[in-house]
Amino acid sequence: QRYFNKLKIEETKAAKAIMKLQNVQKAIEFTDELIEKKVQNPKMTRLKQIIKDELVTNPSSKIIVFANYRDMVSEITEELHNENISAERFVGQANKAEKGLKQSEQIEILKNFKEGKFNILVASSVAEEGIDIPEVSAVVFYEMIPSELRRVQRSGRTGRTKPGKVIFLLAKKTRDEAFYWSSLRKEKKM
Repeated sequence: QRYFNKLKIEETKAAKAIMKLQNVQKAIEFTDELIEKKVQNPKMTRLKQIIKDELVTNPSSKIIVFANYRDMVSEITEELHNENISAERFVGQANKAEKGLKQSEQIEILKNFKEGKFNILVASSVAEEGIDIPEVSAVVFYEMIPSELRRVQRSGRTGRTKPGKVIFLLAKKTRDEAFYWSSLRKEKKM
């Protein structure tokens, strides 16, 4: 819904053309109906259960949840907060279109994560490489990516010094499955 709302106010020709498409209008209506009925994405429901189970098993667990888009990172973080789960949003720096995090904010969030001030880091691709993230007990792929390199980088955030988990959330008969198998095949070739 956030994406559609952004498109509605976008002034570009491309956004206006997309909004005129009949399939897009149907998707907006369908999304609005689901939200009105309070139907939640099954992946979100499963994610919350996985995190709760991990925290019951080990209350000091550190988990990174990867999502592909800032809007989804924000939505996941909000959903976890609604469940009284301590989580922080971790995205790249701001650009003209979207509010991100300043470098000083990123450093502070990572420091607090290392110190155990919160358990869950909900991150975009910015957390894949080039930053000092401590050993985590689990990495969750909320959305799949077709890249074998990014898959390895994300997975490599756990299991460095002790056993860790990598969890993939896949929706049947969606591009999740295609991306999962594609990245796995490419990883094996690599």
